[in-house]
This record gives sequence, structure tokens and C-alpha cells, in this order.
Amino acid sequence: MAVITVSRQLGSIGDLVARRASEILSCDFVDKNLITEVAREANVPESEVEKFDEQTHSAVKRFIHSLRTRKEAIELIQKSDRRRSAYLRDNYHINWDDPALYHIVVNTGRTCLESAARIIQHSVSALGRA
Repeated sequence: MAVITVSRQLGSIGDLVARRASEILSCDFVDKNLITEVAREANVPESEVEKFDEQTHSAVKRFIHSLRTRKEAIELIQKSDRRRSAYLRDNYHINWDDPALYHIVVNTGRTCLESAARIIQHSVSALGRA
């Protein structure tokens, strides 16, 4: 079974790109909500699942929606990036900015959602032939 992991920075629409790519590729889309639901079905406390995630998304999303200035948004993004970077460094001993860790890197600041999803589709196809 192939697995596509979409790593993303806060505000990058990575979640939307991953969902759209899964639709194009006719693959299952698994996110934190599904993993949490499975944990509930298995009678595992949600807090146990959250320990293995680098952040609690709902709190971050609520905070983003409450932001009023560009400066606060930039500070939030930088703080989130530092937290995610530290999580990966401390738990997996990797630098998340190292492009050698990824098959492809898509800058969603310069690519629309549909194009980013199609780049993933094309890459999956090309990697499958390799």
C-alpha cells in the first residue's frame, strides 16, 4: 500500500491540498480527526493520540480566526514552525527544512490548490514507474 504524507507549514493549505490529491488519486484521506475517531472507537483516550501529534489543531485554528493584524499572524506562523521543527528534531532527529527528506516540495504560496494536487498526482505516477 502506498502512503503519501503531506507535511505542511501553518497557513500553507497543505490539508486542503492533501484532501484534493486523495480525491484525484482515489485514495483514502486520513487526518487527525479520523485518527482521533479510531482512538475513541478503540477506547483509547484522545489525550493519548494527541501526545503523538505536534499540535492540537482545533486550538490553533480557533486562534488563527481570532487574529486581527498581520503581525500577529506572522508571529503565530513563526511560533508554529518553531514548535513543529523542534518536535521533529527532538523525536525523529531530522531537520524538517531539509529537502532531501521529501520526494517533492510544493510552494503553495506560488501554486494554487488544484495545481499542487495535480503535481502530487503526477509525482505519484512518475515514482510508480521508477
